[in-house]
Amino acid sequence: PAEGTMPYRVVAVETDQPEDRWIQGVEIRPTAAGVVHHVLVFVAKPGEGRRRERFSREDGRGFFAAYVPGNSWVTYPEGYAKRLPKGATLVFQIHYTPNGKAVEDRMRIGFRFADAAPRHVVRTASVADRRLSIPPGAADHRSEATVDVPFDARLLSFMPHMHVRGKAFRYEIERPDGTASCRPAGPSRGRTLPAAMAATTPKLVVEGASRAFDGAPALAPTTLAVAAGEFVSLVGPSGCGKSTLFNVVSGLLEPDTGRVLLDGADVTGRPGAVGYMLQKDLLAPWRTVLGNIVLGAALTRGVTAADRAEAAALAERHGLGGYLDHYPHALSGGMRQRVALLRTLATGRDLLLLDEPFGALDAQTRLGMQRWLLEVRDQTGSTVLFITHDVDEAIFLSDRILVMGPRPGAIVDELAIDLPRPRTLAMATDPTAVEAKRRILATLHGEAAT
Repeated sequence: PAEGTMPYRVVAVETDQPEDRWIQGVEIRPTAAGVVHHVLVFVAKPGEGRRRERFSREDGRGFFAAYVPGNSWVTYPEGYAKRLPKGATLVFQIHYTPNGKAVEDRMRIGFRFADAAPRHVVRTASVADRRLSIPPGAADHRSEATVDVPFDARLLSFMPHMHVRGKAFRYEIERPDGTASCRPAGPSRGRTLPAAMAATTPKLVVEGASRAFDGAPALAPTTLAVAAGEFVSLVGPSGCGKSTLFNVVSGLLEPDTGRVLLDGADVTGRPGAVGYMLQKDLLAPWRTVLGNIVLGAALTRGVTAADRAEAAALAERHGLGGYLDHYPHALSGGMRQRVALLRTLATGRDLLLLDEPFGALDAQTRLGMQRWLLEVRDQTGSTVLFITHDVDEAIFLSDRILVMGPRPGAIVDELAIDLPRPRTLAMATDPTAVEAKRRILATLHGEAAT
């Protein structure tokens, strides 16, 4: 039972694994998320208790996985996996909270097994201030924690987590030469921070970018970070600066202040670094489907036989192989948008800016395109920054949603969408989706989120 003031609960579960297995993804889901503050999972030998080493071992023992509200799953890139030893015992350390009304909870854990042994073994470390003590009545209190990692290690992800009184976080990676990189500070928005942010260097960082037109501010100073492989949506009222922000990120507009970093490199005001798709498909009517997919190459360096072969293979993989010789006038609205997205993918950019790409489609076609987009994104591993006015669409597609306020635009709220993938239509009525929609609409319309 989970009621009242709850201590940590420790539960050991024996597995019957006949051999070592490689794990490429882990998902932990409580049935009563409202009363679960966090869950830590450790791997031990049969009969062995929880190990307290800060780093998990290469043999898989030690700290294995975690759950916090807003982040229930993690998937490692191809070639990376974590070892689950033969006959291992999974030790769950569950921290319940007196908030919420549930009196019973069942904890579930799922694995995505790798097809083969990985090139790189994933290890997990905890970075925690174990002596944290906040003085009663303290208005502000700073806590710091560090962990040393091997110089040649690659940091795949970071899961920030705070208790009720946490207000903001910042993480920093300091190199042996004294240089450092960091994720901008952000509010905790409750018990926890948003879902894990991947990579030592985020795929995209916007630092304090602003823009005005003829003296009228269109975009207030804006800071955001997007992890590699993440799907992040921007929602906000018309005219709040979403498209202006996209034009700054794409390099089509120079910001008045701030800068844009892509994989750590400054690309401010430099077009061509990202893939950019607008609401209108803008297909060239005199070019076939194949000709439109290779249009980027045609406009920059000339189309080669290899470009055409890659475009044909791309179309075949994503359901357009039978339409390569068709012209745009013979395609439906949904088909035209598919061609436009494949044209964007064909540029070879792994950050895609999608500005209301389905806004002009009817509801049924739009839903089909949303599902197709997620399939394409799963296959390509692209990082996506997506603009929409449709809150349901944002929730269905996204890992994380940024809500912008009225002009001049600024990010006023941020929330993680804690729904498993692949997404299904039934998730539209999942309590997580309903709560996310309630909160976003309350923010957009200036109402208290009760």
